[in-house]
Amino acid sequence: MTPEEVEKFTGQLVEILEYVDKLPNPPSTFDLQPSTARSELREDCAVSSKASTQELLSNAPQTDGTSIKVPAVFGGEK
Repeated sequence: MTPEEVEKFTGQLVEILEYVDKLPNPPSTFDLQPSTARSELREDCAVSSKASTQELLSNAPQTDGTSIKVPAVFGGEK
C-alpha cells in the first residue's frame, strides 16, 4: 500500500471504530446467568409408529416397493 492509501484507510478505520463504540451493546449468550437461560427439552424416548411401511412409503416421490429411492451421491446409477 502506498503511504497515501495507508493514511486514507487508517482514517476510515478510525471512523468505523468510533461509530461502533457508539452502538448499544446487546447482551451476548455469555452474559446470561444460568438461572435465566432455560432449556425446555422433552424426554428423549422411542415410540413405535402405527403407520405401515406402505403408508410411509406412499409419501415418498419414488420408491422401489420397500425403500425410498434417492439420486446417487457418489456415482452409481442415475
